[in-house]
Amino acid sequence: MTSITRVLNNFQFERVLSNDVRTKLVHLLGHVDDQKCILTFEKIQFENEEMPQLPNFVTSVDSVVENNIYSWALGQVEKSQMRVKVICPATDVHIAKYEAQTRLMIRETPADYERYTLPYIQSIPASRTQWVQNILDGSSEADRVIYRDNDPETGFVVLPDMKWDGSQENLYWVAIAMRSDISSLRSLRGEHLGLLRKLRDKSYELVKEKTNLSPEQVRLFVHYQPSYYHFHLHITAVTFVDAPGIVSGQAHLLTSIIDHLEHFPNYYQLATIPFLIATKLNRKVQVEEDGEEEDEEDEELQRWSERCSICFDAKLDLCLDLCRDQFCLSCFQRYVSEVVKSSWGLCVTKIRCPVCRLHIPQTEWTRYVPKSISDLYDKFNQPYRSYSRCCPQCEVEVIPCAFEPERYYPSRSRVIGSALKEIFKNDDPFIKLFERSEWRNSTLVECGYEAHINRTCEENMNYLIYSNKDHDLIQTLTWALENSQRCPSCSIMINRDEGCNKVDCTFCGFTFCWECKSVWSNRCGFFDCVNVQNPRTADRFQRQTVDRTELGVPDISMIESRLFLN
Repeated sequence: MTSITRVLNNFQFERVLSNDVRTKLVHLLGHVDDQKCILTFEKIQFENEEMPQLPNFVTSVDSVVENNIYSWALGQVEKSQMRVKVICPATDVHIAKYEAQTRLMIRETPADYERYTLPYIQSIPASRTQWVQNILDGSSEADRVIYRDNDPETGFVVLPDMKWDGSQENLYWVAIAMRSDISSLRSLRGEHLGLLRKLRDKSYELVKEKTNLSPEQVRLFVHYQPSYYHFHLHITAVTFVDAPGIVSGQAHLLTSIIDHLEHFPNYYQLATIPFLIATKLNRKVQVEEDGEEEDEEDEELQRWSERCSICFDAKLDLCLDLCRDQFCLSCFQRYVSEVVKSSWGLCVTKIRCPVCRLHIPQTEWTRYVPKSISDLYDKFNQPYRSYSRCCPQCEVEVIPCAFEPERYYPSRSRVIGSALKEIFKNDDPFIKLFERSEWRNSTLVECGYEAHINRTCEENMNYLIYSNKDHDLIQTLTWALENSQRCPSCSIMINRDEGCNKVDCTFCGFTFCWECKSVWSNRCGFFDCVNVQNPRTADRFQRQTVDRTELGVPDISMIESRLFLN
């Protein structure tokens, strides 16, 4: 019995933590053997291949309501599935995280801003927004910047938001102002209209240029309260209906902001601004005049804000530059070590934040782990390592070295050694020990066989076919000669007998056409290269494309022949 099955079978329900009718997500609190547990149930979306069969999945309907051409009912769906998550044992922090929140609309007057919000903003240390300054001065995330204007008054930087998935319909960019004297919406005055109009016009222009979305398909807005107190603009596609923070009471459209300031330059210093806050349903908020309970809540919040995001116990030792998630050194080292040790494979593994899954640059996470871990990561995550060569004797990956001709001239010891190996072809342990000493041989990267002086790889493979009696080896070599070409860039031999003409060398990364051997271009068709001039090559190409079906592609000729036969 798995741990999740054991929890489900023995779960004793206590109460519902939250029930989101929009996302169909439910969190339940209970206990198993005196341990608090949280169960999460989420209805999963239908798979694309299931959608044509959905009517067949409905086993029964109930509570039918009909009105003219419309009908409603509750259907029992055979394929209905849920994603189940278990947290056991659950701490008070987990319970607080998943407990339902109620949202309150707060109306902040100018006096409230001066009394509460402004002192809070002024108390925030500069280190909290250092990551913003790093982006503005180009010392961080420079490769992600879409647009940069360094004007100290009206300049700004545009870059993708970390929550953007890269699709056009979910477009999410952020524009960060160069000037640091605008902390929030409350700081805006008529003198800032030049910056705001420039932000509006340039944002529309960039989105049109990069994504072909018109201004009518783009939403420009500012948050109040913002997630960080340095003026920034959110740029999203209108189709991104679930974009974070677009609800009324948090998002303020840029066009409305400009309109307000054009009519009343001091509008945001005089207006009462409503905004949403969330509070726990089970927490009784009572502000005493002496402020004792409020101070206790602040202390509790401060205590948890300084805890590691993994263990929720130790005090934080580090804070990541991009996402600002925080960890104790022990937990972070243990997490990175486990990821690195399991990262060997054909793809380069990225170290991601365990909380938000954002990519952590190697220059950052290596500051917090031992050098042995970073060395192991470099060993396991080499680009194009799928084309590494291994020694045929000990199967250890070979390393490149300089060519030294004097090593290949016959010497007395090499001649005697070769003679002894021919004479003593038996299982004598001494001979095996002697052979083991010869394992420091040289393997040619281009073909994978032992180094061959004064012979090309093709000549050496023909020589091995001629001089070898192993039938399997002869077949392998013959096939390799017939189905191999050299990479035009690095000269490594590439084996291929299926697929289109576009080939990526996994050793050097060069992309070329298999037929004409030139760098890949639009003239090089995937299955018919117009650059092929050699009739022999063209004939071979026709045989490959007509007489043999590509792997994974239906054989149309065979299908048609069967239809005619029937």
